[in-house]
Amino acid sequence: MTAKPFVKWTGGKGKLVDQILARIPDHGTYHEPFVGGGAVFFALHGRHPLQARLSDANAELIAAYRTIRQDPESLTDVLDHIAARHAADPEKTYYEYRDFSQLSILDDASLAARFIYLNKAGFNGLYRINRSGKFNVPSGKKGPRLKLYDRDNILACSAALQRVSIECRDYITASEEAQFGDSVYFDPPYAPVSATSNFTAYTANAFNAADQEHLRDTALKLKRRGVCVLLSNSTAPLIRELYSGPDWTVEEVEVRRGGGAAAESRKNVAELLIS
Repeated sequence: MTAKPFVKWTGGKGKLVDQILARIPDHGTYHEPFVGGGAVFFALHGRHPLQARLSDANAELIAAYRTIRQDPESLTDVLDHIAARHAADPEKTYYEYRDFSQLSILDDASLAARFIYLNKAGFNGLYRINRSGKFNVPSGKKGPRLKLYDRDNILACSAALQRVSIECRDYITASEEAQFGDSVYFDPPYAPVSATSNFTAYTANAFNAADQEHLRDTALKLKRRGVCVLLSNSTAPLIRELYSGPDWTVEEVEVRRGGGAAAESRKNVAELLIS
């Protein structure tokens, strides 16, 4: 089977995969510095596997990728244990795992399983941390029959990730390795289009306007040395301004989004694909 994301990731690209893949060449090494849920990588691998370098600044996410690649059986064993505890008392189990602070004592499989559990049992699949670096998403009030994982998909993800570089690092360091003929897809935390949509807290340091500008500059340097660059972002005025010059092609696409708490927030929204 074709592997699919093993977590629900806010802003995931599952609904834009076809449009994104049409803009990524089938040669060279594929780099994805904000890998998130990995929808683009897994779809790309399913169509024409390429050498790939995946990275993200979220250390727990990267730990999950590495564990799935290296030891999927141990991971599913721990997930089965968590699922049994959740079935007995969903709310108590969620907050015990969420508020557990001694992460350094966990082995790789336990750390990855905790991350996946909080993603699946938390509110709307959000990953949000406060300024102190603490995960603070409330319970999604999922019932005792919560499905934490699909075994076949975990194994498919493991197979897809073999011989793939997986690194915990920022996009600047990650993109430095891209060479002429490679492709880089940047899917950063989006610039907010309104005051109420300002969600960028995937890591302790939120992605702000200065970061968006630096990302633009990084992407331009890559283009000028022969790397195929594709970015996605919101239609915020800041983004339109940053990519308004002759170096960029900006295309507006519509995508169904459902990350909000209210039903009216689940609707088609415009996003930008920039190359």
